[in-house]
Amino acid sequence: MKNTLSLLACIILFTVSSSAQFDKGASYIGLGVSFNNQHSSATNSSGNKISTTGFLLGPDFGYFLNDKWVIGAGLGYSYNRSSTYSIVFSDQNTSTQSALIFQPYLRRYFKMGEKVALFAQISIGYSYGWESETDVNTVSHTASPQVNINTVMAGFTPGINYCLNKHWMLEASTSILSLQYASTSNAGSTVAMDQSNVQFSLLPVGIILGVKYIIHQ
Repeated sequence: MKNTLSLLACIILFTVSSSAQFDKGASYIGLGVSFNNQHSSATNSSGNKISTTGFLLGPDFGYFLNDKWVIGAGLGYSYNRSSTYSIVFSDQNTSTQSALIFQPYLRRYFKMGEKVALFAQISIGYSYGWESETDVNTVSHTASPQVNINTVMAGFTPGINYCLNKHWMLEASTSILSLQYASTSNAGSTVAMDQSNVQFSLLPVGIILGVKYIIHQ
């Protein structure tokens, strides 16, 4: 019992006494995840029940130019599934979209103490996605041709890190501003459809939680 208490005391002391060490030449590897699941049990004004499920999984790497600035890049895979059921027509439409993402970024840290640091991040990126859609009712089952989506994007992301010790830190971030240009093509057609999409929001758009491991020189 005494040995157990001593071990716990050492762990607590090690965690509390550790601080954020952002040294020039240090680097980190990390992993971030985001998940959403929404379901409307009641019908909307159109007589539809809607449910959406999605997740984002993304490793990233960063290099400290000094104790404030980081240059890095992230990879990611996203998946989203949306299902709409029409009470009136007994029809269910399901859409699934997946994407591979590459996103370089520049990050500026603002230390708020020994263990907490805020950051502001700007990024540019590219994603390649594919979308499929099916429609099922009492008399038919229709599957639309796959749609391929190429997207160029830029964004601003604030966040916060909490350092557990000199190597490990937790992270939370959210995107509040993004600019996207998407080029969409139908896999079953030679006709390409181009569209641009500008998105702006003062409210958080999804929360990404992650963990990072700092590698010191």
